[in-house]
Amino acid sequence: MSLIVTSSTQEQYGGLNSERTLAGIEDPSNYSNHFRSPITLPTGAEIAVESVKIRRGALYDIQDNAVFYQYFGKEQTLKGDAGKNERQSMPIPIKPRRGTYNTTNFASELQDRLNDSYSNPEIFGSHSVDKDNTPAGQFKGFKFATTQRGNASSNPKNRVALMKNSAAVGITPAVTYWQAPRQLTDTPEFTATATATEATITRTAAQALAGVDGLNDMKSSIIGTSLPQGLVEGIFHVNTTGANSGWRIGLSRPQLDFRIDSSTDGAPPLGVINNLLPGQGGIEASRVTSANGIVYLPENQVIDRNQIDYYDYMIESDGTDIKVYQSSFDSTIRKMVMSEVYYLDAKPITAAVFDATYDGVYWVPFGDEMRLLGKLIGKGYAFAVPFVAASVSLVKDRCFAPIGETRAALYPRLNILEEGEELEIIHYGSHYASAEAYRYPTYDKDTFTLTTGDDFYSNNRVGRFGGSGGSLPNTARIIDTKERPYCLSQTIVCDTKSAYSWDTDPGSPLAVTDVQVYSGTLGTAAIPTGIAFNKVMMVGFTRPDGINDYLEGKYATLEDSGAANVARVLGFGTRNILKESSVAGFVSVPVPSVTVTFTSTDVPTFRVHSCFVRVSNLTQNSFNGAKQSTSKIIYHLPRFSNDGREFGDLFLTPGEKTYVKLNNASPILLNQLDVQLVDVNERPVEDLSGDTVVVFHIK
Repeated sequence: MSLIVTSSTQEQYGGLNSERTLAGIEDPSNYSNHFRSPITLPTGAEIAVESVKIRRGALYDIQDNAVFYQYFGKEQTLKGDAGKNERQSMPIPIKPRRGTYNTTNFASELQDRLNDSYSNPEIFGSHSVDKDNTPAGQFKGFKFATTQRGNASSNPKNRVALMKNSAAVGITPAVTYWQAPRQLTDTPEFTATATATEATITRTAAQALAGVDGLNDMKSSIIGTSLPQGLVEGIFHVNTTGANSGWRIGLSRPQLDFRIDSSTDGAPPLGVINNLLPGQGGIEASRVTSANGIVYLPENQVIDRNQIDYYDYMIESDGTDIKVYQSSFDSTIRKMVMSEVYYLDAKPITAAVFDATYDGVYWVPFGDEMRLLGKLIGKGYAFAVPFVAASVSLVKDRCFAPIGETRAALYPRLNILEEGEELEIIHYGSHYASAEAYRYPTYDKDTFTLTTGDDFYSNNRVGRFGGSGGSLPNTARIIDTKERPYCLSQTIVCDTKSAYSWDTDPGSPLAVTDVQVYSGTLGTAAIPTGIAFNKVMMVGFTRPDGINDYLEGKYATLEDSGAANVARVLGFGTRNILKESSVAGFVSVPVPSVTVTFTSTDVPTFRVHSCFVRVSNLTQNSFNGAKQSTSKIIYHLPRFSNDGREFGDLFLTPGEKTYVKLNNASPILLNQLDVQLVDVNERPVEDLSGDTVVVFHIK
């Protein structure tokens, strides 16, 4: 007889070259053509597909178990535990959400998940994923780029103007930058005001206790609740001349009280209160209640000092002595403690000498190395005296432990001993200009809900447990607004690595060979531009205990359920780990090397499915075994086009036509033809776009 040409794009619904109406009958996998002049099919007619033109897109079917890991830190060079102890950074799991994606949408999904992942503030939200196309525009893979935020010492990144508290009256919203580290039971006795050039923190109540005891009174203690310190020369400069009686100045990971049980058992009826602070190696509460009120557990106390006030890095003046402390893991008693740092290479000074020589301190991170400098009276930053720095000593009890994953997000901490005394913050360098840009964890005491921040520590410190129903209807809820994967073992694993672990007994000084190793910074000593960390992506299975095995704790399960499994989907074939140090062509590190790009080495593996042509309004009969029923399918499209392509605009012509009888005993008057391109379950396929053209031959 003749050919019948059908098309999903029809002139009466917008025209081939005009703006489309996108009417349902023009769906490229399910459309109808109406004939102004009916077509008569003869008795005993047969139909076959003459040719097909489709535009097939590459689709991904992502399941719940899809996962890969992003790592930012020192690359391992050794196997097993020795390799894991070379580093203090931890791999961050990235889980694309379940769904079906085309290449554009999947690139956006990958970018969103990377940017939402909790991570080091230097790279948080600083990832891009783009499609990598040939010069002709054909998709061939993805480009994963990570850019560090750079130096934080400049005046535009000085955030002192934001470091204030104010009442809600006349201000919307109220500014509450500072709060008590244990906010459920302590009310700080401070005022905090700020101008464009300084923030002034003033103690507003009398202190009955003196020296260390007075500083340990938690009413003398506050923590900043946003704006993590920039780790590349993010200078934290505090003037101490207004607080000669006693003070503490330093930095800490997030601290926050939350109530894990609001039951009224015992007295007072406060229930059990926990804090994000690290314990002695488990997830036990940092403090519990008794008939006499709050009792602090010993794992958060400094040996022989009974310090309940937690800092990761801290300098203290008790009015008599100047001492320096840091958080560490005592390898003998197996507890998290605050151990003394023997500053100035174990040549300490008194408070009187400090006050006569210095008018402030600088806390300055240089990548993973934290430095503490004394500011000489009347002199600037260039003349500062290193108290604790690699240039002074690298012995573990004379320098600071490296900044690792649990302490990458550091916030300012202050204590002031006496009423009326004050500390002035002259400079605080942070890459972030708002609390929303990098979120600090929060707790809603009315709903018993702790919401994690954007840091690694708060997301992995406590388990997610529900807050409604069950035997404990008031049990706290731990939520993450971005629904990121977490693993409770990770903070303990990180905090007990060898860089943080030694015998902290003052009677057992460390050997001069027991030293810290830092990665340092990129750029020059005068102008550092980034942390000298490497980017690593784990996209497929790596052999346990090998150099490329970065998984620890509960991620390193025997059944490998935590292993990455998307290497082929992302276009890296059998390459399961991607390292910045690799000389392979997939790594791009332009100058300056604060941006690192990994580019797919292979065309990604897409969803592969069968596609069939079905004409639903004719009288032919086929049989579909998958559905165990009769069918209107007349042709199975090949996977590849005649010129060997699998995606894009494809032209398919069968080498030999297969005719299917219409079984019509009399002529058929045909007013329209309903054409569908379906899968084996006879559902319209989802990977077609543009114009579909199917030409039929009737005989």
